[in-house]
Order: sequence, then C-alpha cells, then structure tokens
Amino acid sequence: MTLTKSKYYFEALDFYPYNLAECMEALNYALSYEPETQTAFV
Repeated sequence: MTLTKSKYYFEALDFYPYNLAECMEALNYALSYEPETQTAFV
C-alpha cells in the first residue's frame, strides 16, 4: 500500500462517524490508486 493511499484510508476513518461526505471523498481518492477497484461511491 502506498503512502498516499494509506493517508486517504486513515483520513476516511477519522471522518467516518461524523462527516460522511468527507469520508466518502477520502475513500474515492484512496480507491483511485488501485486500478482493479476503481468504484465511485457517490
């Protein structure tokens, strides 16, 4: 796992229970670094 991807996963965890919009945005960024899991959560 790359450093950038890890950063966004941890960011999503920080936002999770309180700010779902920011959580989903961070997950989208993290998943965009992995070609086989390019799913958009909108």
